[in-house]
Amino acid sequence: MTGEYLPIQSTENKSSHNVDRKEIFLRQLKVVAFLTILFILSFIVSQIFLLIIRRNGSVRSNESTVQLKSLSEQHIGVFRLPVHGEFNCEKSLLDASPSSPFDANRVRPADVKYIAAMGDSYMTGFLSYASSVENEESANDTRNSVGNSFIMGGNGALADHLTLANVFRHLNPSLIGYSTGNGLEDGETNLNVARPGMWVNDMQRQARELIRRFGNYSTKSLEEDWKLINIFVGTKDISGYCIGEVGVELLASFRNTGRKEHAVIVQHIFDDLWTPLRKEDSSFNADFYAIDAFHLSNYGNSLQLWYHLVLPDHAKITINRMMSDESPLLLCPQVACPFIRTPDNSVDCD
Repeated sequence: MTGEYLPIQSTENKSSHNVDRKEIFLRQLKVVAFLTILFILSFIVSQIFLLIIRRNGSVRSNESTVQLKSLSEQHIGVFRLPVHGEFNCEKSLLDASPSSPFDANRVRPADVKYIAAMGDSYMTGFLSYASSVENEESANDTRNSVGNSFIMGGNGALADHLTLANVFRHLNPSLIGYSTGNGLEDGETNLNVARPGMWVNDMQRQARELIRRFGNYSTKSLEEDWKLINIFVGTKDISGYCIGEVGVELLASFRNTGRKEHAVIVQHIFDDLWTPLRKEDSSFNADFYAIDAFHLSNYGNSLQLWYHLVLPDHAKITINRMMSDESPLLLCPQVACPFIRTPDNSVDCD
């Protein structure tokens, strides 16, 4: 006959064991409560800190900065006055070619007759004029200040606001396609077919829409005149889209087709923007951003993008402090190669 031995615990041991469990549970509960309170306090402090930055431009803002913002909001409803631009170059460097070139590697900035765009809310100037929560929550027509887009915006002139469209319009007053005013209708957006909230997979639809709008112009002009088509998209895709090696290889193949009627140029203007933009005194430059601290205010300018267009590939500048450079002087095209720089003419401009 076999049997199992079962140890019997005394009542005293059981009682002591229960007390220990209660003490451990209470200690754990206190730790959880402490961490929860700490998390809530940290969240509140961070929100207060962000509110100070949004209202004052930086933690170190002084009274004059606050007055500037107040004056700016009264007159144009934005965080600050926009950056303007100007040229101080030899006239020959800014003139158009004597006749329309046949090679995309020989196109001067003033040769561009059409400017167009595809992309997302960065291209539509989303919230670029918003200065309050009411503006942020208003209708799409007022939230998309397309005339203020840092690439396609055509409100005012280059002397008023440094946008890429205003630079090219300054060089070629007959430029077609830039956006003006607020809203997403054809009359405001013109050849800017970007739409807020769109992913990369919307580019085919936008391309078809852009072709439709180009159909409003003469066939002869479309065949003979040069077009600068800007694509800025991907801010919605960062966390949910993987381009993959095939996509990278496909893009590279577009850049090296050897064809003369077009050129694909990748501009790395945001390569170094992995931390919030700062001022020279190291304080956060909240003026650069819209009310949601994600999109760009009208202060965001195209200085760095212009530099990339006139500098060869090996000399392009990606330091992000240039984005908040308020110097109005724009870089002149190079004397030896006064063209929009492409992968081909970056190697050989002869």
